[in-house]
Amino acid sequence: MVTIPLAEYADLLSARRRLAELEPRGRSAKRRLLARPASPIDADPEISAFLAARRGKMTQKDILAACVAEFGFRAPSKSALCRFYQRHWRVDAPDP
Repeated sequence: MVTIPLAEYADLLSARRRLAELEPRGRSAKRRLLARPASPIDADPEISAFLAARRGKMTQKDILAACVAEFGFRAPSKSALCRFYQRHWRVDAPDP
């Protein structure tokens, strides 16, 4: 048995309540927090930042070459790079 002050217990309950309000329906907070990122690029903040910093300043071909030179085998594939940019900077088509 563990004993904690009443104020700390109230804070824990409050935090738990706020977390429950934020979680999407049908998915537990634990599963959401432990879920892997959608892509290996998103899982590697160093590469994500590298790619984001060069978006719009270089062609994708040049970005990929620079990424391979900088990160070697950790660099994403051409298609993974394209999916990363599409996922994070999708341009919606204008309404007709």
